[in-house]
Amino acid sequence: MKKLLSTIGKKHHYQTNPKHKLAHKRLGLYIGIMASSGMRTSDAKRLTFNDCNKFSKTGTDYFSIYVNSKGKRRELVPLPECEQFISSMKKYHQKNAKKFGWVYSDDLFVFSNEYGKRVNSFAKGLDGILEECGLLHTKDGRKRSSRSFRSFYITSALIDGKMTIEQLAGNVGNSPDVIWQHYNRMDAKNIPEKFQFNSVFSGLFD
Repeated sequence: MKKLLSTIGKKHHYQTNPKHKLAHKRLGLYIGIMASSGMRTSDAKRLTFNDCNKFSKTGTDYFSIYVNSKGKRRELVPLPECEQFISSMKKYHQKNAKKFGWVYSDDLFVFSNEYGKRVNSFAKGLDGILEECGLLHTKDGRKRSSRSFRSFYITSALIDGKMTIEQLAGNVGNSPDVIWQHYNRMDAKNIPEKFQFNSVFSGLFD
């Protein structure tokens, strides 16, 4: 993820073509939002700025996103960085609205282009940047796509281990079984410390 975001950031910084520069900005924010929220791609397409809200609990500010997934409307709490990404996307749209002559409002789709029109797919740009990073395919040959960011979020949460599998399932809108079977990409190398335990060998070769 660090390599991917660093590469798209550099492309945006050094890009001289205004249209491509806007596309790089939009793609980078899309990656950040998806990877820090674990949203389904279908939910992301319908997401508006009205669906994104701040709230407080015991004096601490948090951020939530309403999604309408599989006919059920629910609220998820993403990572703190997601709020920064969505705030940057809002500023991006407000700037483009003035530049290209359209009116911004909070009912705008978060993933829209510089003309305020919804972007239905980031597949082409994402394929390009993944290939440039050498990340288009996993080690076992599976092709990565925007759906990979949901797996990234879920796997990262499992590795961190602060929430239960049931809590994680509720936040991403899946059952624990589906998470383990379809989204979890954690393997032993992600949590090697969990596989160290006292045995007959402990202290034997000191």
